[in-house]
Amino acid sequence: MAAGLEQYHATTKGEDDMFRIVVYCEDKRLAPILKELTSLIVGRPEIQPVVNAEVSDGVIKAKTNGKSKEKFLHYAKQHHVKDFSPAEGKKICQAIGMAPGSASYFFKQLVDGGIVRRGGGKTSSARYIVVAK
Repeated sequence: MAAGLEQYHATTKGEDDMFRIVVYCEDKRLAPILKELTSLIVGRPEIQPVVNAEVSDGVIKAKTNGKSKEKFLHYAKQHHVKDFSPAEGKKICQAIGMAPGSASYFFKQLVDGGIVRRGGGKTSSARYIVVAK
């Protein structure tokens, strides 16, 4: 029996208790894990990407302090984002764990904070240029 599960096994005494299990895995291991779990679990598992996380010495740690502006800067640096349209910005917001619907407010915060500046046209031709690195 896996370490730490003895207490649960000892308390059930034949009852049909159910448990919720939360685990973290790398994306390359997700498919094999789900394949193994398919016949063992009830219902569909909840799968949610974890943003702003990295594994260091077997411990999950945050890459940035978790604030949206810092997560944006980290994303822009890693993905070499020099400028972006509002539509691309919504995808960036989603990638850093924000709701795409809050993108326009977030862009305003980035402009006010001096992280990006607005360039281009008024609507679909608008571009945001990353000025802070």
